[in-house]
Amino acid sequence: MTAAPDPELLALLTLRLTPGLGPRRVEALRRFCGSAQAVLTTPLLELREVSGMDQKTLAALGAPEPQRRAAQEVQRAAAYGATLLGRGLEGYPAALEALGDPPAVIWVAGELPLLDVVPQAVGVVGTRKASSYALNLAARISADLARAGVVVVSGLARGIDTAAHTAAVQAGGVSIGLLGSGLDEMYPPENRDLARRLVVISEYPLGTRPAPHNFPMRNRLIPYRHMAGKSGRASLGVCSECA
Repeated sequence: MTAAPDPELLALLTLRLTPGLGPRRVEALRRFCGSAQAVLTTPLLELREVSGMDQKTLAALGAPEPQRRAAQEVQRAAAYGATLLGRGLEGYPAALEALGDPPAVIWVAGELPLLDVVPQAVGVVGTRKASSYALNLAARISADLARAGVVVVSGLARGIDTAAHTAAVQAGGVSIGLLGSGLDEMYPPENRDLARRLVVISEYPLGTRPAPHNFPMRNRLIPYRHMAGKSGRASLGVCSECA
């Protein structure tokens, strides 16, 4: 028999699936009420005091559809073999808590390593159309990091990301792939086999197709990153699209 989901996790997931509630609003509501469960039982008149809430979003709180979808998502995640981790609950990475707008819930495939506020992890990202020199450089850097016990984080995209993940796991290390889609909607599809060798994380429900606006959101989760570009040059810094 499948264990009943944590009520707070289910409430967080309900808020995550409520239209108009992004990570910042979910957290503002949670802090105002003391828990996600309390948000769903607090009179809307009181919730008007939460900064940034509009009437349309308030009206959606407590609607039956997000609650139904949340219960369904818990079952789908269990069937898929994914772990759901909620902000403020056990197992949620401290490194994500340190962000300004971490996801309320993340979907995880694989065994998530310990990611403290100052994690021993580095993002290695770059262009999808990289030169051979840049691909080799990214692979060499990632393999060296992995052998040193550093977790290599990237976005599972073509080009530099693929080279970084591949080299890290071939060197016997741990690599985390962050998706701009649901765990079951791998993009690009040719990286499905590679993804099985990684820990894969998404802030999107199962069945979410890759969409252009998802990827900048995804990028904020990648730690301070090393970039290798099309020209073959590499530099330490924050990806320009995320700055």
